[in-house]
Amino acid sequence: MIRRVFAVARYNFRSWRKNPRIVLAFLLAFILSFLLSDKAVRFAREYETTMQLVEAFVWTFGDSSSILLSSLLLLLLFADMPFITAGTPFYLVRIDRKTWIAGQALYMIAATFLYLLFVLFSTCLVCMRQSFIGNMWSETAAILGYSGAGQKVALPALVKTLEMSRPYECMAVIFLLMLLYALLLRWGGCLRSTMQHTICTTLAMICYRGCGRHTCCLVERSFFASFLLCVQQRDTISTSVERRANRMDAIISVRDVSKNFGKERVLHHISRDFEKGKIHGIIGNNGSGKTVLMKCICGFLTPTEGEIFVQGKQVGRDMDFPPDMGIIIETPGFLPGISGTKNLELLAALNKRIALKEIAEAIRRVGLDPELKKPVGKYSLGMRQRLGIAQAIMEDPGLLILDEPLNGLDKHGVKEMRNLIRCLKDEGKTILLASHNQGDIDELCDTVCEMDAGKMTMIREG
Repeated sequence: MIRRVFAVARYNFRSWRKNPRIVLAFLLAFILSFLLSDKAVRFAREYETTMQLVEAFVWTFGDSSSILLSSLLLLLLFADMPFITAGTPFYLVRIDRKTWIAGQALYMIAATFLYLLFVLFSTCLVCMRQSFIGNMWSETAAILGYSGAGQKVALPALVKTLEMSRPYECMAVIFLLMLLYALLLRWGGCLRSTMQHTICTTLAMICYRGCGRHTCCLVERSFFASFLLCVQQRDTISTSVERRANRMDAIISVRDVSKNFGKERVLHHISRDFEKGKIHGIIGNNGSGKTVLMKCICGFLTPTEGEIFVQGKQVGRDMDFPPDMGIIIETPGFLPGISGTKNLELLAALNKRIALKEIAEAIRRVGLDPELKKPVGKYSLGMRQRLGIAQAIMEDPGLLILDEPLNGLDKHGVKEMRNLIRCLKDEGKTILLASHNQGDIDELCDTVCEMDAGKMTMIREG
């Protein structure tokens, strides 16, 4: 599980590549660090004294308003929270929900740590020319603290700080406080229970008391008051308990399933069994509910009413996402800056079921070259669709959920993929195929259902 958690976090970090939002966040962090620390640097130049390397960081971010300003840039860094992309379903079907959430949590911790480390480095860089690295306060600090000049220029250098702590110790305390503040600010809205709520609040109080011994003069009480208030005012997420039902013999059993989005009902009391070893077609126009039903079967959406069983286990109760399942739903999502083969290697690393040989074979089966170095961002729509099918079949799952798998392919590509789907059926796989193209459904499917306005009608039994 630990390996999978790190794989999820690593996937998020790979999305930083050539991401202008990330570049902008760190650029603004450097500018902010320069502007906020300039006051301390100018004071040292005025008195022609040196500074300890981390003193600029201590005097700058020992003030609550500076901490608040630096934390606001995290809103830009995590603007895509909760980090759900077009490629997220490919990860979810290979892991469970808890592992995915743990990976996102690890990513947030690591990203916040790297951001604050960059802020620390930037602040030290500003005063590097007139600083020393020894763990002792400088003449600048002494002037700020003992002469009272710190109060005049609004730099929080007080005698108590100078006498009870050393620069690196003080810097570490402030850094950890900033990290805790930033993380709880982001996670406060995601607390799942009153106990976790209490734990987070207690941690904040412990940090406040620990800070009082060494650096209470550096972080104002108003900062902690607003911090605790921010944590306390977050809503908790309640969980619902679904009624357990008997296991079904069919590989997929949909029982009286309805789905609402707000006041709009998009699925209306759908019941259907899908037998093993067949190709089951669902035809319908865009907006008819095909994709929503498939997402419910995969576990990506929770039905408002009803139950879904896959291989005898209830989705959302016995398991988060059905195992032994390959999917392609809507437009395939991959990391655009790396090759198709590298994208599939990242996905295969989650379960370690297959090696490079199997990945290359899956890519060849869909008509692509596994040696192609071109990044996915430069693929055509048809190439991305083929790569999406490759990721669905590469681990040899017994169940395939294919939503418009022939979308974007030319006539030659459609013919190739139809032949591939027939071969997959001959290998004993069960395929649920959704399409708006009547020709695909008639030529490939053993059973056919029609979706219209969220209602399902049987057209042909196998």
